[in-house]
Amino acid sequence: MRSRNRRRWLYRALVCDQGARTTIIPIFDYALMTEPLTEAQLAAIGWQERHGVAVSGNQFHYSRKTADNRILWGGYDAVYHYGSRRDVALFNRPETFDRLRANFFAAFPALKGTEFSHAWGGIIDTSARLTFFAGTALQGHLAYALGFTGQGVSASRFAALTMLDLLQGVETERTRLRMLRTRPVPFPPEPTRSIVISWAQNDLSREDQTGERSLLLRSLDRFGIGFGS
Repeated sequence: MRSRNRRRWLYRALVCDQGARTTIIPIFDYALMTEPLTEAQLAAIGWQERHGVAVSGNQFHYSRKTADNRILWGGYDAVYHYGSRRDVALFNRPETFDRLRANFFAAFPALKGTEFSHAWGGIIDTSARLTFFAGTALQGHLAYALGFTGQGVSASRFAALTMLDLLQGVETERTRLRMLRTRPVPFPPEPTRSIVISWAQNDLSREDQTGERSLLLRSLDRFGIGFGS
């Protein structure tokens, strides 16, 4: 109960901060985990070191090998639900898990028939420019960082140091960065929000297939607005 009350207090504080709530949306990301692979299976796909793998397309997969030689395989679908829904039931999306399996075997045909032991989904707080931003609320007594867009682990220390700068009211090399002096463009209300996100995702998928960036995406680029899928 105490933790729930704390979250509600923080939520009210951010709502009071000039609409910080409209600068992020919840995007659902999904992943699979294989059963442990044999050395022969790993040799068949040429993955015997400990490096991670990612794809550079708009609709991309990320992949990591665990200590017990499982492969984590996620990404591709970036799902926004109308009205910024965050229902618990949305963490399970069979159609996305099926797509992940099909894409996994397309990427690693030598592993066809491999079983997956885990499947799950999670929420990413996405900003319109795909980078986090920071600020303060409650007359400078509360600092926050939002909109990590899936890069929270790598950026968390930098964000923490930035928040300490803001709480102390000092100007540093971090606080002088443009990404921290400006706030992302807010997302429009529904139904425009869902329409634009769906439109952008379709154009991103088409760009992966054709190599041509649409007028919509080029226009968003000019305003520093992006969207990953």
